[in-house]
Amino acid sequence: MQALVAAVVLGAVAAGCVSGPDPWRAVRDPSDAGWDADALERARAHAEEIGSSAVVVIDNGAVIAAWGDVDRPMPARSIRKALYGALFGIAASDGEIDVGVMLGGLGIDDVGGLSERERTATVMDLLAARSGVYHPAAYESASNAARRPERGSAAPGERWYYNNWDFNALPSIYERVTGRSVAEDVALRLAGPLGFEDFDPRLDVFEWLEPSTSEHAAVCFRVSARDLARLGACYLRGGDGIVPEAWIERSITAVTRFERGHYGGAGNGYGLLWWVYPGEPDAPRAWDRVDHPAALGAGGQALFLVPEHDVAIVHLCDTPRDEALSDGQVDALAAMIWDARRGSDHDEPALGPVRVEALGAPRGVVREPWQAPDARRRAALAGRYAVRGPGFALEIYEHGGRLFARPDAPGMVELELFVRPGDPGGPLFHPWERLIVEPVVGEDGVARALRLETPRGPLVADRSG
Repeated sequence: MQALVAAVVLGAVAAGCVSGPDPWRAVRDPSDAGWDADALERARAHAEEIGSSAVVVIDNGAVIAAWGDVDRPMPARSIRKALYGALFGIAASDGEIDVGVMLGGLGIDDVGGLSERERTATVMDLLAARSGVYHPAAYESASNAARRPERGSAAPGERWYYNNWDFNALPSIYERVTGRSVAEDVALRLAGPLGFEDFDPRLDVFEWLEPSTSEHAAVCFRVSARDLARLGACYLRGGDGIVPEAWIERSITAVTRFERGHYGGAGNGYGLLWWVYPGEPDAPRAWDRVDHPAALGAGGQALFLVPEHDVAIVHLCDTPRDEALSDGQVDALAAMIWDARRGSDHDEPALGPVRVEALGAPRGVVREPWQAPDARRRAALAGRYAVRGPGFALEIYEHGGRLFARPDAPGMVELELFVRPGDPGGPLFHPWERLIVEPVVGEDGVARALRLETPRGPLVADRSG
């Protein structure tokens, strides 16, 4: 898939078919745009202290602050949903997708089958996280899986639940209806027109599939902070003729309104793949007194919009999810940044090149190409293994010309295994998670054991079947 997307996008660029905005420009003196430079510096120091990787603040289309590795693509995690949503808005406006159509009418199913009632969920129900389809999903955190309601406990449209099944089925629906993949169209219909500078579809798009769990993959992305700010600027400007303005308004308006404190305080509502935080005039913090809809991802990934003031704040953290930041930490930093805005808008401040300020030493996941192991290697590795010490089993199996590792331990997820293109006989790995597999191979070429590097430390697994 990645090779196909890259060929399409790079071919379009070479042919002059893709263009975007001019390079970012920055306000030379933040005070000219109503921002306090000393307060911004205090916010930058706090971002460094808590371990932020990149922050970009834009006001009226110009950069107010750029801190850290703003040009390095980092896992967007659940911000992927905002990218999906933009594509559905474009396709709906073009008449390609009817968001009122039911799953049954599209032929959407899953492992073990969906019920007749589940098949009546509409595309709009999925966009609003109200499908009532509580089927296990790929790329689902252990905490979300534990909260997942019982199958059949709600009718489509009846209940909101932050449901990875809904989010993963959307790319399947998009491809089935349009004949194009979400990955392809994020590259061609968003990254190109918006002028993304750092996005490479060969490295920054990943189809996270867990075939024993679900037919529907989570299509994941890496995006840099300055490129994600492009999406924010587009939404603040009413879509720039790329995403329909009416769809943007629909997306950042609450379909579901939460009672105070609902869902761990994650937000006051949910629109179409966006969290909705309406301003409260009497709130103690200035940040809580303004509307600031948000696209959020686990571990500290955030794109906040303040439509009333034409401001966007991007925060990214390029560390493993279990070491990254909480929503509360990111929200507190956003509040500090907002406090640096003194509330007076100025016309046309002087602009210049973007000056990036450091946020400590760069860190994060290595960004490198990958490919599926060949048939011979898949056959040599397939089988069951007993993991020493923790005492759980690990199954390595083939599916559709791809290789997967499925542990039977609680809280551990199924992961696909890849090799590096220049080293097809070398270690296997997962390009977006911390897992390296070193086979111990017998004279017959079959793996007898596996040496594993995992977030839990090194492990050894012996073939048991």
